[in-house]
Amino acid sequence: MGSKCIIPIYAVHHNAEFYPDPERFIPERFTEKAKAQRHPYTFLPFGGGPRNCIGVRFAEQQSKLVIITAIDKFKLSLCEKSQNPIQYKKGACFLHVEHGVWVKASRFGAEDK
Repeated sequence: MGSKCIIPIYAVHHNAEFYPDPERFIPERFTEKAKAQRHPYTFLPFGGGPRNCIGVRFAEQQSKLVIITAIDKFKLSLCEKSQNPIQYKKGACFLHVEHGVWVKASRFGAEDK
């Protein structure tokens, strides 16, 4: 009794058994069809089960809105200061990028759209 169980979410999200070529961003992995073909607890950004994060729907909606707005209004590219590929801080309790992620944002002109 009283034992704690820690689920290594990063390891699950990067398991090639569930996500072939796990370091590549492949949006098709998250279609309804693809999600239906794998166990529901192989993607846990907000936890899972009856005690998952109560703000999951709000967070997902806000994230989508921010991304859509940024893509619509700005040209985004990696800055020279960014590491590519990203390196994570070793020994951190939470996933943390070693030197941050630097993004260059420039407004679209009329000729860019």
